[in-house]
Amino acid sequence: MAVIMTAIVCVRLWIRKWVKGMVFGLDDWLAIPGLVLSLGLFAVVILLIKIGGAGRHVYDISFDRVQKTQQVPPIIL
Repeated sequence: MAVIMTAIVCVRLWIRKWVKGMVFGLDDWLAIPGLVLSLGLFAVVILLIKIGGAGRHVYDISFDRVQKTQQVPPIIL
């Protein structure tokens, strides 16, 4: 889905720029951060499945795996 979504946004922007010769509207500019945020969501879901055990029954997840996902990295200011 991420590949399809990226292709659709790229084709939309290409058509808007080259075929119609129109300027980008607000909807075109908002499609780019929307795409980036959606790709970030895909990455988080993949990490939740691989590391956090998402999609498994709670009885099948070890306590060590639960602790591993709840560790917060230190914030460096």
